[in-house]
Amino acid sequence: MEYEHYEVLIVKEYGVRLVGWPENVPMCSPYTLHAASIVTLYQVLNTRECHWKLIDAMELRRVRKDIEARMANGDLAVPERLQRTGKKRGAPKDTEGSDRPQKKSKRVSRSGGHPRTEGHPQRRRRRRRRG
Repeated sequence: MEYEHYEVLIVKEYGVRLVGWPENVPMCSPYTLHAASIVTLYQVLNTRECHWKLIDAMELRRVRKDIEARMANGDLAVPERLQRTGKKRGAPKDTEGSDRPQKKSKRVSRSGGHPRTEGHPQRRRRRRRRG
């Protein structure tokens, strides 16, 4: 769960709120909490004193307007999406002062064969000896 941007990403987006979060436990990732705080949070969640509550439509409109106003004022930070780490880079921009020659493109035969196997005899598979 996103604790740092809880109001923007959870309350505004999904229309739900955590009710009954312990006052002595900060609203942050349980990974960063001390053992005593984790035990307190576990007990409250296990007894269902802390639970998710669906916000009704009238209150949700009011909450969304309030959050959007605070985002416009700069009181709430709008989280920016990070670029995927596995995303490939685009082709480099062509600069006129570049000294590197352009890469040659692959040649494609007109006969429709694969360029690597074109003109080569087919290889025979060897049989394994059983013995």
